[in-house]
Amino acid sequence: MENTINQEQFNELLQKEDKTSLDSFAIAKYYYAQKNYEACFQYAYRASFGVDHEASLFVGELYLKGLGVEQDIQKALYYLNKAIELGSQEAKLILAKLYLSGEGVEKNEEKAFELINQVAEQNNVSALKKLAEMYLDGCGVEKNEEKYLEILFYCRDLGLAETNYYIGMCYLQGRGVSKDTNKAFQYFNNGKDQKDAKCYYMLGLMYSQGEGVEKDHARASYWFTLAANNGEKRAMYNLGVYYENGIYLTKDLDKAIYWYTKASELGFQKAGERLTIITNSEK
Repeated sequence: MENTINQEQFNELLQKEDKTSLDSFAIAKYYYAQKNYEACFQYAYRASFGVDHEASLFVGELYLKGLGVEQDIQKALYYLNKAIELGSQEAKLILAKLYLSGEGVEKNEEKAFELINQVAEQNNVSALKKLAEMYLDGCGVEKNEEKYLEILFYCRDLGLAETNYYIGMCYLQGRGVSKDTNKAFQYFNNGKDQKDAKCYYMLGLMYSQGEGVEKDHARASYWFTLAANNGEKRAMYNLGVYYENGIYLTKDLDKAIYWYTKASELGFQKAGERLTIITNSEK
């Protein structure tokens, strides 16, 4: 919750006798930024009597997280629904998440899908991404890979850069569309312009395997390095393989261990397995 007032404005509002609901909400956000959650809740609660959906949403979130007040899912639901009645799209997403998890409500994937779809219709990127995921997994709706891809294209047209990776994966795997490695490469190549580390990695992988493009370990190592330096753990592992085996790059066990370690620390299991093998072979 972003604080919108400074110390001087806060003091003025605090001393004001006839505070409006907007005044109380501004004070609540200030207290939240200061991590004084009890005072935050008190003023957010006062603000929720107004017609601003953000205040009701805020109170719902405080009840949900147990910040400044004892956690109470039922009261959280009350304020979330109130916020929805006042026009909050974010409250719909939070409520949908509760329906998906079954936290405080009976699990209902269909209801979650309905809420997320309503928000997606407002071109909310988070909702669109979740909607696509639900079509792909068949969660709350019949599985539909074509619809998944359709939403990805729509998100791309809205300017969401990361969709190039997911569209590329659809073409690479034949998901919702005929498999086409050339088009997959094209979308991963588009993604590199948005500095998407996942696309860097896929370019490296396609060059390393000669899929959709002529095999070229020099270019593969370039893209793996770029992806690894941008936090892509799969690329870190592949760089380790390149250094361990001297694939295009000069064989260097120390560098291989470095990249395996980095990948392993990020949870890439195969990297941990390689580290164990290398360690045991050195004994």
